Amino acid sequence: MQLRNSNQDLQEIRKLWNEWDPIGVLPDKNDCWDEYDSYLEATLLLLNGDASVNEIEDYLNFVIKELMGFDSAHVEQCKPNEFARKLQE
Repeated sequence: MQLRNSNQDLQEIRKLWNEWDPIGVLPDKNDCWDEYDSYLEATLLLLNGDASVNEIEDYLNFVIKELMGFDSAHVEQCKPNEFARKLQE
């Protein structure tokens, strides 16, 4: 991901989080556009800090398990490694 100004970056990251939708709240893609907003700035900081895929994946695992409260099986189903790679593209 090539980063530009913060607002544009946050919108792009929001779009990616909404596409990933690890908790499944966006079935019709018209509701809850702000569901993942609390994770956008941390994601942007990781990307701006040239975090590795593993560091981004660690953050995503933390979000899914600790903040969202899902178990390891759900984490695997969400494929945070694939999402971490997509964020870096």
